[in-house]
Amino acid sequence: MQVRTPIDIGNIVREARRLSGLSQAKLAKQIGSTQSWISEVENGKETAELGLVLKLLSVLQITLELSPTYEVFAAPEEVEKPNLDRIIRGPGGDFER
Repeated sequence: MQVRTPIDIGNIVREARRLSGLSQAKLAKQIGSTQSWISEVENGKETAELGLVLKLLSVLQITLELSPTYEVFAAPEEVEKPNLDRIIRGPGGDFER
């Protein structure tokens, strides 16, 4: 499933929590948070702390996989190697002091 918004995450969390038979309060206790925070996440809170969200997903056994929609990594032969002489000598050709 593609997740594009905090509301998408909230809907997934709510469904997984319900299927697990957990109340918001019990789930909050397991991750060291509050029931109101769980409610906010389930309602699409945009500023939820990433570390706590990841812990929440882990407790609910939800796997998060990220896939870029574009090529992120260049092939090794396409990576420009730094010119150490130019870096050491500087633009004028002399060693920088």
